[in-house]
Amino acid sequence: MESLCAICQDHMVVPEYDIERLGEIVMESDCTRLKCGHALHSKCMIEGLQSYRGKCLVCNVTAIDKTHLSYEQRIQYESRCLKYLSEIKRKSPEVKEAILDCNAFRNEFKDKINIYNKKIKEYCESLKKEMNIAKYRKDYFTTRSALIRIFKSQVAKDSIYRVALQRIHQWKLERWLCGKVVYLPGSYRYSRRYMI
Repeated sequence: MESLCAICQDHMVVPEYDIERLGEIVMESDCTRLKCGHALHSKCMIEGLQSYRGKCLVCNVTAIDKTHLSYEQRIQYESRCLKYLSEIKRKSPEVKEAILDCNAFRNEFKDKINIYNKKIKEYCESLKKEMNIAKYRKDYFTTRSALIRIFKSQVAKDSIYRVALQRIHQWKLERWLCGKVVYLPGSYRYSRRYMI
């Protein structure tokens, strides 16, 4: 169906009303029909809704209530908004300059963070050697393994306990018996748990 956009007065192909989709926002490639039934060019609609507090420019009814949109419609609506906003990003010299400044400071910040992380790693390595952490770690896991081995040997003496032990996962048994594993800062498991 062909009609005129209420904003720019240009011709547009309007999405047909479907009885099943009554009261929904219908988005096509170039045109959008709002819940109130008025259709506008998508670009005109976005500009109008931004300047008119989210209300239809024709009937003053709230046009976009994003909570009632489906996930796909929200994605489509937001991507269309970003598409039109990207024109400003491409064309505005002030925005281009601000983006270049932001990227330059971002790269400097990343470099500083890399230096910081390297110094932290060096300090941690020297502290590990100074405090003899490797020996304590080895002793801890040795005693932990010994505890599990002794516990299992005691369980093996009675069939009821053996059956109960077979029903428990190894990691759950270890945590129940020994408590949480102590991880060394800088190890993979520690860094995932305590990420900043």
